[in-house]
Amino acid sequence: MVDTPGRITLWGLEVFLATAEEASITAAARRLNVAPSSISQQLPTLETALGTGLLDRNARPVSIKSAGETFLRRAYRFLHDAEVAQAELAMAG
Repeated sequence: MVDTPGRITLWGLEVFLATAEEASITAAARRLNVAPSSISQQLPTLETALGTGLLDRNARPVSIKSAGETFLRRAYRFLHDAEVAQAELAMAG
C-alpha cells in the first residue's frame, strides 16, 4: 500500500483505532494481520497528516493523548461512514 504524506487514509484510521483499542502495537498488528513495523510506520504518517501526536507509543501500554481522544470519536465515524458507503454501493451494483 502506498501512503502519501499529508493525507489521512482509511488504513491509517484502522491502524490508529486498532492501536488505541489494543493499547499495543504488537496486538494491533496481530489484529490487522500485518507486521508491527507496518503499524509503527503508519502511525507517524497519520500524526503528520493531522499535525499532532495521537498516541504515546513509548508508554506501556500505549496510551492515547488528549488529541487522540478527540480524534478517536471522529475516526470511528469516518470508518463507519466508509463502511455504509461501501455497503450502499454493493447493493446498488
